[in-house]
Amino acid sequence: MYNAIKVMILFISDIDKTLLYSNCPGNVCVEYSEDRPVTHMTATAVATFNQIISSGRLLFIPCTLRSYEQTSRIGVFNKIKERIFICDNGFSVYEDGQLDKSWDDEMQERLKHYPNAPTLTKIRDCVESNHLNVCKIKSNRDAFYTLIFTCADEASYGMQLLSACMNNDPYRLELQGRKLYVIPDFLDKSLAVEYIINKFTPECIITSGDSSVDQKFVCLGDVKIIPSHSTINIDGALITKSAGINAGEEILATVSEIGEREGV
Repeated sequence: MYNAIKVMILFISDIDKTLLYSNCPGNVCVEYSEDRPVTHMTATAVATFNQIISSGRLLFIPCTLRSYEQTSRIGVFNKIKERIFICDNGFSVYEDGQLDKSWDDEMQERLKHYPNAPTLTKIRDCVESNHLNVCKIKSNRDAFYTLIFTCADEASYGMQLLSACMNNDPYRLELQGRKLYVIPDFLDKSLAVEYIINKFTPECIITSGDSSVDQKFVCLGDVKIIPSHSTINIDGALITKSAGINAGEEILATVSEIGEREGV
């Protein structure tokens, strides 16, 4: 599947709050949902990103909690020559829109050992019995669930109650703003990242991410980059001087400098 692609540098990065940022008017909108602006990058970040993906021996791979459909609507990703996406928190790997069947078979087999359908029922019962302010409960390929609350405070309160309801269940809860993720214990982005690294065996691996769901895969990088607003702490990682959308610009500038130094 990937044998024809030869890369010197593999750049694997989380997307949201790492490279892309919401609620940043005055910058370049790189993603729309039903004509509604969703995420932004600075103009310099867009130019740097385009320069990075035009390099013949540097491959960028997004690694995200998002679904493939959500990832595909990011406009700047349309210019990537080799479109390999790690989606659904590592559950899914896509090449040019097609699922990697070998990886999907492995993930589906592991998922069989987790009671996802009863867990969804338990989640809904907890939400209804406690009258939690949940706008939507979503499923990513039936691999994990996302509860979208009305606000971050409601999500934090909901996490406390759901933790009690799911005590000793083989799932972990990840809170990000007003979104609460219920994820099977085995499922982590690092699994898919290790799979991809073994496919390419690059000379240099650059990783970047900002939250707890990124920590394990970021640790796999030879160069690890974390935005200063990050909620994680990794020994030896480069930390941006900037926060917010400017941190995304700084991350891409660092990747570009490494690429120039390596002659790619």
